[in-house]
Amino acid sequence: MAREMARLWRRHHLTYDQTKHVVEAARKELKLTPPRQRQRTVERLDRGEIDALIDAAYRQSPGTACW
Repeated sequence: MAREMARLWRRHHLTYDQTKHVVEAARKELKLTPPRQRQRTVERLDRGEIDALIDAAYRQSPGTACW
């Protein structure tokens, strides 16, 4: 579907702003609404978890790093 849309936009020489308007119009036509609540951030570690992670990293030997 994305490939087809890109082909249509290319064929009609749409600018970035025009494509944005087309997407908004399509959402309105389809009566699509965003979810009421989104998870926008990752869960953070609390201070104790951060300290434990750092301690474990310092205890680990340099040759066993996972990256």
